Amino acid sequence: MKECKPYLIKMEPDANALFWNDNEGDEERGFCIGDDEHLTLPGRDIDLNMPELKEWLSLFVFQALAPCESGETTPEDLAKTFDWRDFHKRGIALAVEVKKLLPKTAS
Repeated sequence: MKECKPYLIKMEPDANALFWNDNEGDEERGFCIGDDEHLTLPGRDIDLNMPELKEWLSLFVFQALAPCESGETTPEDLAKTFDWRDFHKRGIALAVEVKKLLPKTAS
């Protein structure tokens, strides 16, 4: 039986990007491999079809990322106004649901 090498994925929100290749030694490590709608793994495309994931990423982009990058707010002020605890709690729950859609070799 052939052993499958694990494929590591990092879930980190950014504008139009969410999933990243996190495989040590891979020349494409750090490259975006997916967003809130779909994820591309070697030899496999996965449609996520998770409205909650889309909502979660939009929340980050429009209430945290864009205001900081535009100068509308500072990271210090955002730390006082954005509910990071709830955001991360929701993100972890969503990551668990995404994991269920992935092949067993992906984590």
